[in-house]
Amino acid sequence: MGSFNNWSSDEVMDNVDGENFTLNYTFSANEQVKFRQDGSWTINWGGSSFPSGTGFQDGPNINGPSGTYDIGFNIRTGADLF
Repeated sequence: MGSFNNWSSDEVMDNVDGENFTLNYTFSANEQVKFRQDGSWTINWGGSSFPSGTGFQDGPNINGPSGTYDIGFNIRTGADLF
């Protein structure tokens, strides 16, 4: 979810094994994003590093430049990779 869709809907990621999620996505402009679980802000992750790093609960929006990315996220460790 992010500024690319006005924070209005979730972009559903493929669930690889219940822990790792993936998505290929193209951002047409510089955007801010966050990961969240089950369409709720109760459990969400953000971070300050791009293109890779570790998200943490209630962290800041992740800033990313325009481009096409293979996005991965691990809900157990918070590791993300663009």
